[in-house]
Amino acid sequence: MDFNVHSSDGVLIGIIENPSSAIWTRRYQKPGDFELYFPASDDALVLIADDCYITREDAPEIMIVERVELTTDEEEGNYIRVTGRGAECLLDRRIVLEQTTLSGRVDAAVLRLVDENAVSPANPARKLPIIMPASTIAPETIRAQYTGTNLLETVQEICKAYGLGFRAVVDNYAKVTPIIELLRGTDRSEGQTAVSPVVFSPEYENLLSSSYVLDTTKYKNVAIVAGEGEGKARKRAIYGEASGMARRELYVDARDMSTNEGEISAADYTAQMLARGAEKLAEHGITEAFDGEIDTSNTFVLDRDYTCGDIVTVENEYGIRKDERITAIMESWDESGYTAVPIFENVEV
Repeated sequence: MDFNVHSSDGVLIGIIENPSSAIWTRRYQKPGDFELYFPASDDALVLIADDCYITREDAPEIMIVERVELTTDEEEGNYIRVTGRGAECLLDRRIVLEQTTLSGRVDAAVLRLVDENAVSPANPARKLPIIMPASTIAPETIRAQYTGTNLLETVQEICKAYGLGFRAVVDNYAKVTPIIELLRGTDRSEGQTAVSPVVFSPEYENLLSSSYVLDTTKYKNVAIVAGEGEGKARKRAIYGEASGMARRELYVDARDMSTNEGEISAADYTAQMLARGAEKLAEHGITEAFDGEIDTSNTFVLDRDYTCGDIVTVENEYGIRKDERITAIMESWDESGYTAVPIFENVEV
């Protein structure tokens, strides 16, 4: 597998041909990551630098170099290890600078946040070399308010709460400009009838190994959101209705949210606090996850029959059968060949 190297302004400057090992992980609701390991040379060191882009011509995702390690060894030889994250991580370099009240479609809300703080900000110094096109994949509505939060974390929270994903992709390998697009995975589970189902199971000889985890350690189902004000006068809203032993409370400090001295109505402000509570609870769900190595030569083909973000059916040899979202896919290449390991997760239990 070859990997393209582009300068920080997107120009193709070289190719890393068949590295000794490579890992390329795409993720649905946060930046992916990669690792390349290859023999050191003067040319390679000149080629690889911080903020270079890495691409593959057989995949649309863009990664960005964040760490370069050079190791010298008389017996094993000299090697370079390059690691980094998906170019979506550029959003991590910005905050939501001004108080921003969102009301309307979720996809338009995310576009507004990225546009005002990274694509076309009022201060030209804050502009990032990215594009985010308009989207029509999320008709759900959002009512929320943000001030001073990290832009990447905010986008992740919204996507997590509404079942969306996002990624940075390339459309011109000669001159790369990351295009950040919103995604909605396709339901390919066994119970639906809209598309052909995808089932990973020892029965079909396409699930080579698996591990299953059910974890309620961090689970919360009632958010107590505290907004503006002090002491007993502080505004509060409660999202969730569980009671008794089943009730698991989460305190959410939303002091950054404001009515702007009555500019925002009490009803709208309460709705915004409830939306913040829902977003925070989405980070504290029951984690029910499958990890598994799949047989990439049998039954289903990655990026043809399924891809990251899709919902599929997974069953292990003990009959535990679940409809799970593919939240990550780790592809790797080394002397043993190629493997693809999906991460299946369902936190909506």
